[in-house]
Amino acid sequence: MRHRFLRPCRRTISVRKYESFYPTVMSPMEAWNRVKSSVISIILATNFFLILSFPAVAQPVDDYEIRGAQIWHAGQPVVLRGVNAMHIFGGDDPSLLSWKGIGIVREFVGDLRDTPLRRGEQYYDSKTRRTVHSLQDVVDANRAKGMVTILCPFSWDGTKETQFAGVGTPSQAWWYQQYKQRMREWAQQFRGQSDVWIEVMNEPFTKLDGVQDDQYWLHTVADMIGNLRGAGWGGIILVPGSDWGGGEAIVEKMGPRLLAGRRNILFDIHIYNNWLAHPGTIPERCARVQESGLPFIFAELGPGNKDQYLVDARPFIHAARRNNFSVLAWGWGTWGERHYINLQTNDGGPNDNGNFNWGSAFKNFLAGVAK
Repeated sequence: MRHRFLRPCRRTISVRKYESFYPTVMSPMEAWNRVKSSVISIILATNFFLILSFPAVAQPVDDYEIRGAQIWHAGQPVVLRGVNAMHIFGGDDPSLLSWKGIGIVREFVGDLRDTPLRRGEQYYDSKTRRTVHSLQDVVDANRAKGMVTILCPFSWDGTKETQFAGVGTPSQAWWYQQYKQRMREWAQQFRGQSDVWIEVMNEPFTKLDGVQDDQYWLHTVADMIGNLRGAGWGGIILVPGSDWGGGEAIVEKMGPRLLAGRRNILFDIHIYNNWLAHPGTIPERCARVQESGLPFIFAELGPGNKDQYLVDARPFIHAARRNNFSVLAWGWGTWGERHYINLQTNDGGPNDNGNFNWGSAFKNFLAGVAK
């Protein structure tokens, strides 16, 4: 709160007026200084009371980092499990605390261009008929619950034409330079907040097989990383694999080259039909991930990403438990058209409706229950 400076009264103050308060006669200026000091003391006391009356914004945690293949926090390696959410549309969500074990939230940013950044900013989106909250407010709300926030852009301007998923060659898109500028603004906004992690883009790469495609992936993600680092971002950056986010082979092959001379990089793999439709291969693929010595997180897991084609997520959940993988489910709440993939029902309980008991399986996984 800002205050105006007190200005001396222009009226001449009589010394006699203050003789009853002070045994010795003071000059008018000395008397005024005494009055001014008393008034300032009252103002400071009032400010102190006001400060105590409003809760302070939770302070950012400044020690998350990647060491080797592990996430470190408070001087030790940690495994984080959580959910994907859309809190930019709903603001604070106390229900996150209703399920034990949620330590990280990946936030959907559907309109990179227009979603506000700074605390207290918001606007009403007439297209979605929702209030869009600022990313800093979303981060603050998650932080107050002790949760890490991953911010991930899904589209440039919220239209289907500029969705990042499956764009294939993002660096050749018309919006790419504007995307880089906006991501630099993200880097500046969240600098020094290491419990905020930035994912460069959601699932931009389709299936990449040949040497030329491998080189394109390497060159493009290096450019995205360099863009953030050049804006002062020293925190953790998530990098997607190929094959709509589900391809880990390119990371195992090219990841060591990408990591050379770089720090705080975390590779993000998404687990849907591309893994779950072949449950017999899951243990072998997880073993290769472990043997690679690279830092991985599985930031999306769900029982299918194609209508009428549900798959059982439990084989991967079992493997993730055995391998101590950090995993996030898609998605928290009851939003979206594909209701079978939601973790919750309308009453907040686990959604087990025709999806291989998906809701209960992941709820138990979060809580550390082996089922």
